[in-house]
Amino acid sequence: MAGQVTFSPADWYANKKEAKRQSRYMNMCVAGSKLGMADAGLDKDGVEDKSRFGIFIGRPRTAHPGT
Repeated sequence: MAGQVTFSPADWYANKKEAKRQSRYMNMCVAGSKLGMADAGLDKDGVEDKSRFGIFIGRPRTAHPGT
C-alpha cells in the first residue's frame, strides 16, 4: 500500500518560521498532537494546572537499531 502525503507544516504553527526549523518528522508530530487534542475535545487554554498537562512525542530505542 502506498500513498502521497500533501502536508504544509506552516499551517500548524503560530510562528511560520518555527516550521522551517523543525524536521518533517517533528512537523507531523506537532500536527498529529493538535489533531488528537481536537478529536479528544481538549483545549489547552481551559486547563487550570498547565504543569500537569502535556503531550509526549517519542519512539522506542529499538525502532532503529544503531541510531
